[in-house]
Amino acid sequence: MFSLDRWQEIFQTIAKNKLRTFLSGFTVALGIFIFIILFGFGNGLKNTFKEEFMEDATNTLRIYTGKTSKPYKGFKSKRRIEFKNSDLEDIKLNFPFYLQYITPRITRYAVSSYKNESNNYPTQGVAPSHQYFEKTIMMRGRYLNQNDIKNKTHISIERIGSMPMPLDILINYSNGDQEIQYIPISLMRGEKKNPYRLPWTVNDDWAWSMPEYLLILNRPKNEIVSVIIDPTGYMADINRLNNEYVKSLEVKKTIEK
Repeated sequence: MFSLDRWQEIFQTIAKNKLRTFLSGFTVALGIFIFIILFGFGNGLKNTFKEEFMEDATNTLRIYTGKTSKPYKGFKSKRRIEFKNSDLEDIKLNFPFYLQYITPRITRYAVSSYKNESNNYPTQGVAPSHQYFEKTIMMRGRYLNQNDIKNKTHISIERIGSMPMPLDILINYSNGDQEIQYIPISLMRGEKKNPYRLPWTVNDDWAWSMPEYLLILNRPKNEIVSVIIDPTGYMADINRLNNEYVKSLEVKKTIEK
């Protein structure tokens, strides 16, 4: 029920105690403001984590390497443990009932540049099963699959020195086939023509700032007998011992010109 006397008393009290009224109102308003900020901040964090991890698997177990704390069978303590690809097969064999997918993950950091922009970005090497563990937004391309692993061979070539050189790489296969994989460098103005009487594949440029180059062959590794860099011997090289990968001694190391 509305009471005029009561409201007159309230306004009279406010008029007599202006400072106390102002401080009380300011304190209440500040409390409401802080509550709104904290509530919005909490909801923002909740939505961010939900958006980032909503499609990630919740039953994922991660195993990391470390250092040993005790000596064991002649090995010293504080020895660095390293995983191998064979460890994946052992895990699949020994824990088939507890395992649905498995993938290794190797992370490397490198400075990437494009035109006038550059930054330090992480690069992760994973297996096809990685798509079932984490949400990955793909701008272009597709996921690798088991056929890519079984039917293709990845060859890592390391630069020894300050600058890479354009490379002619001879590939010998077990059925007698031969081919040349040509790797130009980005500093070259164009690329040379095929000087061999063999199939000739021109690959992407080897950027001068990159210490390694990944060459991908569309043949499985078990079909490759040897990989020979600079088969003609024309390139100035003080150490040719690291130019060959030989699976068998019965390979053809000469080609027709």
